Amino acid sequence: REVTVAEFGRFVAASGYEPRATQRGHSLAYDRRSGNFVRGSGIDWRSGYDGAPAAPGMPVIHVTARDAEAYAEWLSAETGTHYRLPSEAEFEYALRAGS
Repeated sequence: REVTVAEFGRFVAASGYEPRATQRGHSLAYDRRSGNFVRGSGIDWRSGYDGAPAAPGMPVIHVTARDAEAYAEWLSAETGTHYRLPSEAEFEYALRAGS
């Protein structure tokens, strides 16, 4: 399932991890006027698809695979349950609804 902005925020606060977009100070966001993705300053995991602040219950975006792996490692340590990202084959299978 999707990780929410609030859940990812707990990870960042507890671990001190700095996601890639935060390090860089920018990410890409959708510009409604042009219909294109544009680079925007200050856009990171706390932002929505359009660069505006994301609600706590929205899925977190603007994270890299490494950021997601770090979250899974942290969550595994916090809960005692093993979490990981799906493999490419598992992800494709899920996208095709198991077909």
